[in-house]
Amino acid sequence: MKVTLYQNFSENNAIGKLITEIAEVQAHLKEQVSALDILLELKTTSDLIENVNYVNIPKLKRKYFVVDKDIMTNNIVVLRCHVDVLESFKSDILALNVIASKSQQNAKSDLYIDDNSFITENRLINQIYNFPSGFNDNGEFILITVGG
Repeated sequence: MKVTLYQNFSENNAIGKLITEIAEVQAHLKEQVSALDILLELKTTSDLIENVNYVNIPKLKRKYFVVDKDIMTNNIVVLRCHVDVLESFKSDILALNVIASKSQQNAKSDLYIDDNSFITENRLINQIYNFPSGFNDNGEFILITVGG
């Protein structure tokens, strides 16, 4: 089967990974495995495989992280791979319409949306001020608040 070898520059838990294609090669599954963890055997040079850390297998409709590389004799390389669920099912995940009850705190976090995981402090300070000349007769007044 045909596989594409990549170098991945993104975090493993990111959707929309930044990858660079290294080569497209023929490979076969080394032994009977699950769709989650596979062993790929391919014939290539160790120089080509040096920066490979990501694989796309169109026949399986999945993308994989390269967990380990075994370089055998006669330029045979065995790649131990684990499925990248986020990229393999990216279009399905991004098409979901959800309400998240919990989110990871990052640069885009909105601290005003309370998911009960952010510790906040509220203190109520009440002070009453008497106006020496009262309010004006028009029924209009200005309220100024200052907080910190």
